[in-house]
Amino acid sequence: MMKSSEFYLHQLKYYKGEKESPFDDNNRSMLWFYESVWYNSMTTDSKELLDEYISDFKYAELSDLSGNMPLGYKALLFNRYMKGSMTSMLDTAEEFRKFYAKYY
Repeated sequence: MMKSSEFYLHQLKYYKGEKESPFDDNNRSMLWFYESVWYNSMTTDSKELLDEYISDFKYAELSDLSGNMPLGYKALLFNRYMKGSMTSMLDTAEEFRKFYAKYY
């Protein structure tokens, strides 16, 4: 059974269902966008990629990240963060920890 859209919205910090980002700050606007992508994947039937992202997230030893954001969202965000990196997955994981701590 699919959970309600409100259930997923309550788990997010930046995205609250708006059509456009309310943030002027580029990083917060980007986080709003990725939260909206995660939200849309959770409220439709397009969750397949999240399994791959979660596998990479666990491989990078990030499962211990603090905060109450959903695992699938953290994994999606790490995947996107990794796309812009020119280092190995494990080196990127260390950079990602700092980025995540700053915003979550």
